[in-house]
Amino acid sequence: MQTQYIAPFIAAVHNNTNSIPVDFVSTHFYPTDPECQTASTKSDPDCFSHTILAAQKLAKAAKLPFFITEYSPPSIEAPPPPNHPWPSRHPRVP
Repeated sequence: MQTQYIAPFIAAVHNNTNSIPVDFVSTHFYPTDPECQTASTKSDPDCFSHTILAAQKLAKAAKLPFFITEYSPPSIEAPPPPNHPWPSRHPRVP
């Protein structure tokens, strides 16, 4: 699940009336996900780490293990402009 859905997922688990057990929280994150595309976060070169750490904190508070199960750098077909913060973190593939 995307990181933006972790808080509602944990809230639903906490209020679970069906007694469905949850063993862990698993997420994936792409640089193009909405969390790092807002006016206040788009220019933050550490948005990725801030988002992952916040998600990890939610899982820890719920006493659930936290796993990042997938990661992908920006698309090679449509690389970001040279002055965008992604190039400093993700090398371009020729």
